[in-house]
Amino acid sequence: MNILVIAPFPNSKNEKDGFLQRIKKVDYLIKENKRVYIQISLKHYIVPEKVNHDTDGVVVWNLNFFTGFFFLFYQLCKSDMVYAHTIYNLMWIIPFFPINKSKVILDVHGTVPEEQEMGGKIGYSKILSFAEKLCFNNINTAVFVTESMHQYYLEKYANASFKSLVYGIWPDNIRKGDDVDKLILDKLREKIGIGTNDVVVIYSGGLHVWQNIDLMLQSINNKKNDQNVVYILLVNDIVEMKKILNKFNINKRIYLDSVHPDELANFYTLSHYGFVLRDDSIVNRVANPTKLIEYLFYGITPIVKLEEIGDFKIYNYSYMCLNKYLEDILHTFKCVNNEQVVADIFNSYNEEEFKHEILIN
Repeated sequence: MNILVIAPFPNSKNEKDGFLQRIKKVDYLIKENKRVYIQISLKHYIVPEKVNHDTDGVVVWNLNFFTGFFFLFYQLCKSDMVYAHTIYNLMWIIPFFPINKSKVILDVHGTVPEEQEMGGKIGYSKILSFAEKLCFNNINTAVFVTESMHQYYLEKYANASFKSLVYGIWPDNIRKGDDVDKLILDKLREKIGIGTNDVVVIYSGGLHVWQNIDLMLQSINNKKNDQNVVYILLVNDIVEMKKILNKFNINKRIYLDSVHPDELANFYTLSHYGFVLRDDSIVNRVANPTKLIEYLFYGITPIVKLEEIGDFKIYNYSYMCLNKYLEDILHTFKCVNNEQVVADIFNSYNEEEFKHEILIN
């Protein structure tokens, strides 16, 4: 089967990104087929650019939508199936929907129009809503990352006749406890200053507005009876985080760092609680945050503002509400229930079912 994948192709420079990790996993599942990857831009790649790589059975192109319009059409005509990662990529072939004969698969990833609306881009959100409706009326199958997202889109496009499938991916940097070096953990405890009876609360992530960094730091500031609590803040921009910390004038035991994803397992192994302060929106209610998966895998209890994130509450994950964090005494134990929740969620995903639904049905 010839498959046209509309998405960037994973490589050593970009594969740590969650979006690219999913593309990489899906590529593994369809690797027995010939694949052409096309990344499309309005501004760049005026001349079609063929990308060198070392993966067998794959051809990778970067195209400009205008100058590469007929080349894109040619590749579409050659394909037996189109696999597009997100509406952002599928919308490039909307002009060809009336004459397209290929099977079309949309890997939804997230609620794109709603994300843009939440970011204040109302006009762009409306354009994407129109594009999304056209896409869902012209696809054969939609792949969702959570059952919550699946149900949301079934209601949103009740009159569209697409098949659906729920499939999540395992984050690349997760390592089982046996794979964590105990000597490294001892050195890390000493470096951070973690005592035997200390509770460790972690935040691992970016500094985006929707991650509620200010709320997290204000909560840390307001927390009482936390003399035995060490706060680990792992962010991508230490300089900016220092500025934010100075604004709050926090006098707590805080360790600030930026580390490679491969090092996260060491910090998670030492941690008991972790901040995931998402606001109540459909974007967050149907999401499958990589950080939350990581927290649960390592037995960390999430401190949450919104309880109903993705499918986790359906699987009875253990969490601590933000107001309870502010009032209660924290404890030094790992949450075995959360480790089991992650196992149950990922055991519900079936690779053979995915390949059968995508490649055969």
